Amino acid sequence: MTKSHSLQVGDVITAVNGVDQDNLAHTAELYMKLNLTAGDTAKLDVLRGENRIQTSLLSYRVSFRK
Repeated sequence: MTKSHSLQVGDVITAVNGVDQDNLAHTAELYMKLNLTAGDTAKLDVLRGENRIQTSLLSYRVSFRK
């Protein structure tokens, strides 16, 4: 399995693609589901401890069919 992102346990996502608040999507996960399609890359602003960093996350399609 390849590493798909550099997020770590305890990281707090503070913005997705520069958007830190959205009236419809109240979580980063929901924002990405509503605004990204499979293969899009999202830029994440992350709070790690006392440091603010930026990382990217590649979206992918999840299929529950066998």
